[in-house]
Amino acid sequence: MSNNNYEKFKDIAAAVQSLVLSVAIVVGGGWSFYVFKALSQREKAEAELADLRKISLDLSIDTYQTARIVKERRGLIIRVKIKNNGTKYLNLDLARKPMAVTRVLVQKDGQLYAAETFNPDSYRDIGHDRKDITVFLGVQPGSTKELSYYVEIMEPGVYMVRFRSPIPKELEQEFQRQEGHTRDVAERAALKFGLPYTGSYWVASTFIEVE
Repeated sequence: MSNNNYEKFKDIAAAVQSLVLSVAIVVGGGWSFYVFKALSQREKAEAELADLRKISLDLSIDTYQTARIVKERRGLIIRVKIKNNGTKYLNLDLARKPMAVTRVLVQKDGQLYAAETFNPDSYRDIGHDRKDITVFLGVQPGSTKELSYYVEIMEPGVYMVRFRSPIPKELEQEFQRQEGHTRDVAERAALKFGLPYTGSYWVASTFIEVE
């Protein structure tokens, strides 16, 4: 092979090598972009799915003492605000009288105990010959609902006002998956304090002094 032909062959080989390398870079870059895009879409889908499963409920209690209706009888108006901050529709079970108003006394060791407890109902309507009690309350995502209670108080003192509604088992399981906990953790914690495990609840409580 002459020098001229050898130089031409070397130039052609170098050009082919550069072309193959360029194609490899393009293909490799395209594959990297595809993988990156696929992973991004997967992460986005997983985030959206996790958001769809988000469970978040805020409870707050406001109490108002009325003037004495008759001698030695007082009235207590209680309002429970329920705000669904999650993305899942929630239905609260109110059939088991979730509201408890307890007059508390202090033992010598400083512990509180219940002297008497009232469990008022929440009424949708009140008639002469019937009572329309709220049994379930549905709360749409992003919405706020309110429950109102009234109870007569015979004795002055400090009262604990507590709202407690059971969480359905299927929702409890979903909530546990979301939080990364298991029922065993709650059961062990209850056993540690010598308490029975009775399930999970939506709970809010406050104290009020009734004069």
